[in-house]
Amino acid sequence: MNQLDTINRIISLLSRFVTEVKGFNAINQYGINLISENILIPIFQEVFGYRHLVNLNREKINYAGIDLGDKVNKVAFQITATSNNAKVKHTLNQFVKNNYYKDYNTLFIYIITEKEDSYSEREYHEIIQGKFKFSAKDNILDNRDLIRLINSLSDYKILKHIEELLEQQFSDQKLTSYKESFSDLSHEIVTTNLLEIKFPEKLYVGKLNLDRKEILKGIRRKKVNDREVIYYYKNQKGLRFSADWIDYEKHIYTFHDLWNTNHDLSKIVDVGSVDVIRPEEFYEQDQNCLRAFKALLKFCFSKQAYFWGIDFYHDDKVYVFVPEDENIITRTETWNTGKRNTSREVIRVKLHKKDYTPWYYTNLAFSIIFRFYDNKWYIEISPEWYITFDGKQKHYWEHEDVSSYLKRVEKNQHVLNHIRFIGNYLKFGRTQIELFKEDVKRPKNFIEFLHFLKFNNAPNLLEENWTNNEQEDELKAMKDIDGLLEFDV
Repeated sequence: MNQLDTINRIISLLSRFVTEVKGFNAINQYGINLISENILIPIFQEVFGYRHLVNLNREKINYAGIDLGDKVNKVAFQITATSNNAKVKHTLNQFVKNNYYKDYNTLFIYIITEKEDSYSEREYHEIIQGKFKFSAKDNILDNRDLIRLINSLSDYKILKHIEELLEQQFSDQKLTSYKESFSDLSHEIVTTNLLEIKFPEKLYVGKLNLDRKEILKGIRRKKVNDREVIYYYKNQKGLRFSADWIDYEKHIYTFHDLWNTNHDLSKIVDVGSVDVIRPEEFYEQDQNCLRAFKALLKFCFSKQAYFWGIDFYHDDKVYVFVPEDENIITRTETWNTGKRNTSREVIRVKLHKKDYTPWYYTNLAFSIIFRFYDNKWYIEISPEWYITFDGKQKHYWEHEDVSSYLKRVEKNQHVLNHIRFIGNYLKFGRTQIELFKEDVKRPKNFIEFLHFLKFNNAPNLLEENWTNNEQEDELKAMKDIDGLLEFDV
């Protein structure tokens, strides 16, 4: 029992660490990233057995590309909070450029936030050229991988030592001291782009009950996955059910009640096999289950977004505000900024100067990532622009130039405003008028949107110290709290 308590405490402390790093980085305080390098050395020494691991930045300030090294075991680590594919490629290029592979034949990248669901293995091989050992599957790690390795340790003394190391660094008292040491300035509240969400506490599971060969008779495609088979069956039988479910290892997982035989989704499972579990019983099993559960959340989100006039564009992986009336392409929504009710265009037309005919449309869009931090679920919102020629279809000639220009001219206040608007819209949906229409068919929404994660430990910067030289129109844009200023694009 002592060993189980120790492991649970280790998991709790590592999860807290991830949450704190994400919070500090969101407010541009990166001191904790540097501290992380020293914190992880004794933990890695215990977990991996690399007893000669040292902080290379003590030998050379900002050792380009790597942070920790063990020349005896010829292993190097990059410690970073940035998890994207571009960061991985940059690290690999630095490793090759600086000939680090002559001293280290293996490289690990440890993500102190959370690694991505997938990486481009082919691109990495092109950079590495067989000079050292590295694969996205085995060498890109985060706290979940570290927890699995720790959980596999059988020596209780080692586990207890790891727990003590983490207690020394991530206790409430220690985290408070970190926050105080990063800045002695007064503080202000900073809003992140992480919107907390809730979902039902019951997850229904049923064994898939379909005759695959019978369904695919006459279909010439060679490779058909289970989800496609289900859609073929749905069309053949004229069934009606939405896409907010997943098939995983020949089972259907959904928040819909699979015992309800009036729901057509129950017709593709063996009703006698249906069980109800808590969502965490599924997504906490392993990394594959976590990815599958995130897919379920995404399908649920897409269905809800579609009802609110937001379509998912699969090729670009973005959600786009689209016209709701085929005769009216532009679109305006009302919302409350926190100070007053206002309106904003989510689809705007740009006219040709000569004949005033539509040139292109600028659609507000956003991408999302589901994040699980410190036992809470969030949706990370990243505002985008999507350029269309008819309000729906991508304008390939203008999209890249116009969207890039808009991102360049936007100020932080505009980006924050986009995030606040999107969060407000997801939380409350359409304008209040829609809520009282009796003829509006509303879907069953499984995701509830709560509030944005905020931190009150950001240094309070005096704006006059860095805005004194700005022109009047620039100052006006920076202080555009309600995001009402328009761009000339």
